[in-house]
Amino acid sequence: MKPEKNHEVIDVTYRNNTGKSRRTAFIYIIPILLFLSFSVYLNTLLNTFVFDDSYTVSENYFIRDWKNISYLFTHKYFVAFGEISYRPVVTLSYFADYLLWHMNPMGYHLTNVIFHTLNSILMFFLIRQISQNTVASFTGALIFICHPLLSEAVNAISYREDLFVVTFSIAAFIFFIKTFTHRKYYYYSPLSLLSYLFALFSKEMAITLPFLLALADYLLLNTLFKTGKLKTNTHYLILKKRLPLYGGYIFISIFYLFTRFLWFRNPVSYDNLNQLGNSLSQFLSMTTVLASYIKLLFFPMNLNADYVVPVIRSFAELPFILSSFLIITLSIVIYRLRVYSKILLFAILWFFLALLPVINIIPIGNIMAERYLYFPMIGFCFLGGILLSRISTSHQHPSLSNVFLRISLIVIILTGFSWQVKSRANDWKDHYSFWSGIISREPNSYRAHNSLSVLLLAKGKVDEALSAVQTALSVNPSYPESHNNLGHLYLRKGKYDMAIEEFDKALHGDPVLISAHYNKGIAYSNRDMYENAEKEFIWCIENGGKNPSTLYLLGSLYMKQDKHDEAIEIFRYLLSENPENPDLHKNLGVLYSKKGQQKDAIDEYNAALHYNPEDTGLHHNLGIEYFKRNQHVLAFQEFKQTLQAYPENINVLINIGNQLYAREDWDTSIEMFKTILEYQANNTEIRCLLANAYLKKGNSVNDAILQYKEILSYNQKHLEARNNLGIVYINERRYDEAIREFKEALTIYPDNLNILKNIGNLYFLNKMWDESIEIFQSILHLQNDDINAHYQLANAYYNKGYYEKAQQQLERGLTQTKDPAAINLLKSIQQQLNGNDRR
Repeated sequence: MKPEKNHEVIDVTYRNNTGKSRRTAFIYIIPILLFLSFSVYLNTLLNTFVFDDSYTVSENYFIRDWKNISYLFTHKYFVAFGEISYRPVVTLSYFADYLLWHMNPMGYHLTNVIFHTLNSILMFFLIRQISQNTVASFTGALIFICHPLLSEAVNAISYREDLFVVTFSIAAFIFFIKTFTHRKYYYYSPLSLLSYLFALFSKEMAITLPFLLALADYLLLNTLFKTGKLKTNTHYLILKKRLPLYGGYIFISIFYLFTRFLWFRNPVSYDNLNQLGNSLSQFLSMTTVLASYIKLLFFPMNLNADYVVPVIRSFAELPFILSSFLIITLSIVIYRLRVYSKILLFAILWFFLALLPVINIIPIGNIMAERYLYFPMIGFCFLGGILLSRISTSHQHPSLSNVFLRISLIVIILTGFSWQVKSRANDWKDHYSFWSGIISREPNSYRAHNSLSVLLLAKGKVDEALSAVQTALSVNPSYPESHNNLGHLYLRKGKYDMAIEEFDKALHGDPVLISAHYNKGIAYSNRDMYENAEKEFIWCIENGGKNPSTLYLLGSLYMKQDKHDEAIEIFRYLLSENPENPDLHKNLGVLYSKKGQQKDAIDEYNAALHYNPEDTGLHHNLGIEYFKRNQHVLAFQEFKQTLQAYPENINVLINIGNQLYAREDWDTSIEMFKTILEYQANNTEIRCLLANAYLKKGNSVNDAILQYKEILSYNQKHLEARNNLGIVYINERRYDEAIREFKEALTIYPDNLNILKNIGNLYFLNKMWDESIEIFQSILHLQNDDINAHYQLANAYYNKGYYEKAQQQLERGLTQTKDPAAINLLKSIQQQLNGNDRR
């Protein structure tokens, strides 16, 4: 007699395959599972986007447009969707989530909770399909719902791949069983293969599913026959019948491996992933990790989202010795179970087989993570369900006290687990809770210190943020995110060259780190290195989607470069996505103004004021555009709006003064200019306008003179003030003072024709012939075709009695002009001179 027949004491006891049992499952058990799952994870729905959710969802603009669905099948997938591995099924779910919920995190968390609940129901049916034990199946599903180790995969939206791989793997397993136990088996074979395909393209861990199916065939063949009521019990015939289906799994596995490691291999994912050193250190360290996983299954305490695993380098280190003892002991138990219970053996082996892809045989990004246990946990829940269903029971019909004991124990375990799950959900509430919680449990987490620095910087605590990121780099000097954040800190401090150096270090470690390219673009822009900044922003858009922030910066960069059309195109696109953004309308107004399109500028400024009527700068800009179109009344109204809010706004006052000056409102413009000068006493342009306004007014000449003198006290070289003051003195017949001003101007600007002409005419007017001759000669030296200078010089010669020189000067004037009127003028003067000579 075979040993397993003698010792099969733990296996299936409650075999109930009646229709009543099936009805019980749907009427009572499924609603309980639904209620419990949503109750346990209810507070998860209130959490925000945390950790990697920013890469996959909140800052991923590709998922917001279904046109980008094609990127799922190109190498752009990895950069566009923030994934290291090729997992298009999960990414597709983010498209669907955005369609339903947009950026409401509750919807995304709800999707995770729904799939976790679905997985618990599927696992109930899987265990029941194998064991025919409804109590064990129900208990296993309850453990799956409430076990705290699974909370990480449920709380993190970006870890949804772990939920999906279980969904499709269990479905594939159930369809596999039904292929050989159901009358319509031909339906289930392709469904099983299709589910396996979806599982693989959700996460790589599904590659172990064919091995789990083979293990089930090897260990549970008799059990499965009893479940399916097959007529034959011959291994050979059954396995022969399964070969075509196994061939399908092998074909899909080969196709996936080619896709994953050849056609859609992400080269970045293989850089700097081996954190454990050589093969010996890897073996020793992963032994301790495996022991830690086993411990957490039974004692899920001090759970953490970022475990720091010390590298074990020697067989003599205590953590390795203790871990080895635990694993060896467990191995002996497993070996004994091959005799006592093949179902329990299958459940335990499920855990270890499903865990194989994440124990760093091929280096992965994280050495240890709770989410890696989501798929292997099926085996543990299977094991726990059967064991808890058999506590204190050695009879076919357990006593009431034993049933009470069993239920009480299950309730105590599930209550403790549920409390921890709710507590863990609070850790995932927001970024600060998440990272501060990690640091409290794992002070050497460089990721946590780095991310905390980002949060501190956002709160304006620059020095604390710098300390946090330096701590992160002291633990892991090559972590790209830390160099990126350090660069961002330098950027905030205005140390642009140092910032660029840090961004280069970050991109050396991770060439597709979009935030590093983005920050580097900002640094280049602040250094006025516009071409470099433009390249960085364009790279971000091409590889990270049409992020509004990046597009806005690129548009602003084009504004700085006077690339008006390119900037307008970008801001127009952003307005199509967000038509109520006043800043976009304002920028378009500025651009249209620079292009001379005043009407379009006015329309944009008015649109901006519609959404932000309190922006006085918009009123100011709108007033300028009205002023340009000579719509002085509207301009005055806009400037007045700004003046009421900020009377000290000099630019507004200047524009109002200019507007009043243009309207020839001398009294008001004088008052406005005087107000401006109270704030800017040395504004010589405004003071000059004030002096001119005094002159235009007609009875304030002395005030004008005072203003011109005040200008010259600030700037002795102010030509306009000096010249105007001289002209005022001429009009006031204060010739000596006028001459003094013009002579002073000539010491600074000896070749200025206006000054020369004014002082020349003044000398001539005062019959200062020698001085006037000298000045007019200087004028003709600079401008030989000046007919008036020829005429005045000839007159001066004549008045000095130099008739021959006067005659010669007139002849020269005639040779310098072809203007008939000028020629006639000079000839008439020449005739007068000749007449005088004859007299």
